[in-house]
Amino acid sequence: ETRTDPGFTPYVSVVIAAYNEEKVICKTVDSILISDYAAFEILVIDDGSKDHTVRAVEDTFGDNPRVRLIKKTNGGKSSAVNLGFKEAKGEIVIVLDADTLIAKNAISLLVSHFKDDQVAAVSGNVKVGNKGNLLTNWQHIEYVTGFNLERRAFAALNCITVVPGAIGAWKKSAVEEAGCFSEDTLAEDTDLTLALLRNGKKIEFEEKAYAYTEVPEDIKSLSKQRYRWVYGTLQCLWKHREALFNKKHQSLGFVALPNMWLFQYVYQTISPIADILFLLALFSTKPEKAAIGFVLFYLMDFFTSLYAFRLEKESPKPLVSLFLQRILYKQLMTYVVVKSIFSAIKGVTVGWNKLKRKGNATQDHSVINTK
Repeated sequence: ETRTDPGFTPYVSVVIAAYNEEKVICKTVDSILISDYAAFEILVIDDGSKDHTVRAVEDTFGDNPRVRLIKKTNGGKSSAVNLGFKEAKGEIVIVLDADTLIAKNAISLLVSHFKDDQVAAVSGNVKVGNKGNLLTNWQHIEYVTGFNLERRAFAALNCITVVPGAIGAWKKSAVEEAGCFSEDTLAEDTDLTLALLRNGKKIEFEEKAYAYTEVPEDIKSLSKQRYRWVYGTLQCLWKHREALFNKKHQSLGFVALPNMWLFQYVYQTISPIADILFLLALFSTKPEKAAIGFVLFYLMDFFTSLYAFRLEKESPKPLVSLFLQRILYKQLMTYVVVKSIFSAIKGVTVGWNKLKRKGNATQDHSVINTK
């Protein structure tokens, strides 16, 4: 149970890399300003936006001493975040996405972990802020049952493989020692997290540090985003391949990395084969056996998901469409994974394929105010 220590209040720099974020940037900065943590500054790094991001920040926060705007020419997310690290006055740097609203106590909760000197990074708990259509609801199921459940398990073994870009706290000195965010992969957060683990550092998860992010609302943006993630993670796995089954990095080498290879790539690629085999079994001589197996598998899946929703204190209502999510959404992810693997083989590099922001993320206040 995380208790914040009123005696431990190191200065914090909150860094937001912004590229064409005029619709969301002010809401994000506002959510940080009402934070219950005392000692912090906010650095908005404008990465050569072509819209009115700069004007929005200047007009709204021009006379606020806590908000600093730094303008640079467009160089991509990693270069913007790295500049934020360089300019940060705090020894703890919290990096947020520009479309992410944070809970009032998120900074305090994240910071409390750094009392342990071995901790180099702390992952917050990313929530879907724009639940509403079927696609964003399915992503909500995925965030709760997949990413967050897995992070809890990996935190126990100190092998969290990604401190997400949406909300993560980093110890500045450890990040600089690891060489900051590198620009040779599309998953700079995963890359840096793996580098820190290989340096023998601790990485923790703060389940109550909620951040509400805006997820893609249509299939095209979603597959673009996932393609970037999956392809970027593949680049990271390749870059850190020496750590796989390496005795020096036990839980990373023997649990986390094999798990990533297996579940994100191998399993995703062969899962349609399992679906086809099931369909064939239904038309075989003993269809009832196949049906029973299938039902049991889905029931187990449903109860695991329900457990994850209970852990996160989330309403289980979206699980009504779990069955459909597992069938249709899975095919989309399989398509993305297979496409990424082919691209990796071809050695294609893709840009910072940004989501078109709509400014629809809202905080769920019922969650925030309950302790």
